[in-house]
Amino acid sequence: MQDANITFDDIYHSLKDKIYRWSMSLLKNQHDAENAVQETFIRVYHNLSKFREQSSLSTWVYRICTNECLYMLRVRKRENKLIFFENFDGLEELLNLIEQDETPEMILQKKEHKREYMKILYNLIYSLNNEDYRKIILTSLSIDENKPAAESIGVNYFTYKSKLHRAKKAIRETLIQNGR
Repeated sequence: MQDANITFDDIYHSLKDKIYRWSMSLLKNQHDAENAVQETFIRVYHNLSKFREQSSLSTWVYRICTNECLYMLRVRKRENKLIFFENFDGLEELLNLIEQDETPEMILQKKEHKREYMKILYNLIYSLNNEDYRKIILTSLSIDENKPAAESIGVNYFTYKSKLHRAKKAIRETLIQNGR
């Protein structure tokens, strides 16, 4: 070593703030920078006896820190790829289907069944004798909240709820009569 009297504590206290700033500039994340500083000084501690004095001690410590930060960035990049897939729309549904051992054919069959069901439902809605019922049901299917739906067709909220209930009941009765 350059100076036989220099200790790990001396190295740590003289460089910790600089190494932290260097880590922050590379990683742009306080938590990761703190981890990089910790890992850097652990490596310095374990390898201090191997320091060959081919460069200054601070350059050697900076090089260890740089390598640690580059390693952390590679790990972060791999994790970000995994996170991308976690946020992928429909991934949870896809995983559920895989767990249920559903084949693509089964999935298509279900979609087709749902499409047929929707056709039947819309035919029932359009076959309602009461024009208000049709308007109420179609409005409730197109708008999420009941109050805006009531306002959008110009009726009182409670009138809307009552007519919606009666319209659903009429559709249910028609389904029962047709044996569906």
